[in-house]
Amino acid sequence: MKVLIIEDDTPYRKVYTRKFEVAGYTVETAEDGVKGIEKARSFKPDIVLTDLMMPQMDGFQVLDTLKGDSNLKDIPVLVLTNLSTAEDSQKVLQKGAVDILVKSDTEPQVIVERVNELLDQK
Repeated sequence: MKVLIIEDDTPYRKVYTRKFEVAGYTVETAEDGVKGIEKARSFKPDIVLTDLMMPQMDGFQVLDTLKGDSNLKDIPVLVLTNLSTAEDSQKVLQKGAVDILVKSDTEPQVIVERVNELLDQK
């Protein structure tokens, strides 16, 4: 299975990459939304994990772009953020995200387990 991690925070990106590789995933990463969309088109991941607050293109724009692209719209998107309000949560779910998790409250292993659950449902 392939996971794309779009995250501008290098320590988070490295921890998530390591956890998913240990779990048997093929991982690609991008440090901003623009590069993330490019990687999604070339890598064709089974799931995308994206941060919300990023330079150049934020997570809301990433969701809009992915869901608006006929080749990418069916890829599940899990939003990871530290800046989550109830309004943000509702907005990302309305835009087509499958879930939203608060990074600071969620152990990386729990994120891997959630991705496993989401992909098992596909």
